[in-house]
Amino acid sequence: MMVGIGGCRMPGQSRPTLEVGPSPVELKKYDDAVAVYLSAKYGEAAQAFDAIREQTNDPGVARMALYGLACSRLMTADDPQAYHDALALWNAWVQCANTDDGPYRESPRLLAPVIQDKMLFSHMPPVAADASDGEAGQMVPRWLVVEADRELQKMKQRLTDEQQKSSNREKKIESLEKEIMRLKQQIKAFETIDQKIQKKKNAIPSAD
Repeated sequence: MMVGIGGCRMPGQSRPTLEVGPSPVELKKYDDAVAVYLSAKYGEAAQAFDAIREQTNDPGVARMALYGLACSRLMTADDPQAYHDALALWNAWVQCANTDDGPYRESPRLLAPVIQDKMLFSHMPPVAADASDGEAGQMVPRWLVVEADRELQKMKQRLTDEQQKSSNREKKIESLEKEIMRLKQQIKAFETIDQKIQKKKNAIPSAD
């Protein structure tokens, strides 16, 4: 994916190179797009960032919108191919990102969920459209398969441990219920004995 001049536009996205600075309206749209992204509506955010990038004449705003679009596409990617396509947008932004200290810069907050949720796909090559299931499986790195199996075994062990804990709790509850039943029977027996003693006391004539 090639990156053109003038705010990191893609080929065919020619715009006047006149730099008039970002307008308050553009900045408001960008802030709104960031808010949509942070609310986890990544598809809507991608549309908003893409619209800003198409409409602006300011290279800085176009660059910020490209950054937001790349992050949004990374978050909506649900397979290796979509992820690598989104990664191309990310690389396009990397190529044109500047290091100035201007007041209008990309928000680093957008990258946080990318790192947390999507990094797995970066280790998986895109699967060709005509690849068979066997070929697709062979394209997955061996280390990733081993790691996935290790995680699966951990999850199975956790499930076994939780089931054992649940079984132990049930046994404890059953034991307590039996103990409660035994105590109730003892109490009932003592009450019966007490009633008999009271009857015998009442049956003895008074010395008076």
